[in-house]
Amino acid sequence: MPLYTPHGLKIRLDPDAVAEIVQPLASCHDINDILLDVELWEGLPEGLTTLSASAIALLTGSVGLTLAAGFASYVIGSFIRGFTYSDFLRRIIPLFLGAWPITLLQTVGVAVYLIVYGSYATAVVLCIFNAVTYFGAMDIIDLLLIPIRVPLRRILQLAPTHQEGVFIAICNRRAASHSLTLDWEKYSHLAHLP
Repeated sequence: MPLYTPHGLKIRLDPDAVAEIVQPLASCHDINDILLDVELWEGLPEGLTTLSASAIALLTGSVGLTLAAGFASYVIGSFIRGFTYSDFLRRIIPLFLGAWPITLLQTVGVAVYLIVYGSYATAVVLCIFNAVTYFGAMDIIDLLLIPIRVPLRRILQLAPTHQEGVFIAICNRRAASHSLTLDWEKYSHLAHLP
C-alpha cells in the first residue's frame, strides 16, 4: 500500500518501512507537512509557466513569444521538478509567486495593461493560456516527455518517479536540519516488495 499526500498524490513507498526509517524525524516534524511539501513541489511547472508567460507577454506583447515562453518554461519546470528538489524554488514559485491568487492577479493585471496598450490578442491568449495551465491541461506535456524522462531517470539511477525522490529529499533535508541521519539503505529490507 503506498503513501498518499493529504490531497491524494500517490507516493509509491511502503508506509510501514518509511515509518520506521523516518522515526527519528517524527518527533521534530509532522509527516503531513512533508507530504504537503511534496504536493507543493508538484506545482512548480505550472507556477513557472504562468510567471514566464505573463512576463514575456508584458515585455513583448507578442502572442507567439508568449506561447513559446509558456511551453518552454513548462518543459523546463517539468525537468527541474522531475530530477531535483529545491526548497528555495518550492517556497518562491509554487508557494508564493505561482500560487493561484497571485497568478490570478498577475494575469488580470498584465491583461489589463496589454488591453490598454492595444495588444488585445496577446491579452486574450495570456488569459486562456494561464487558465489552461491552472486547470491542469498542460499535464499532457508531461505525457509527451515520458519517453525522455523515464530512460534518463534509469541512467541517473533515480527513484522510479519523482514523487518518491522528492519525498526522500525533503525527509533528508529536514533530518539534516536537526543533525539526524535517515538510513534509506534499509528500505529494501523493510519494504514488502512483491
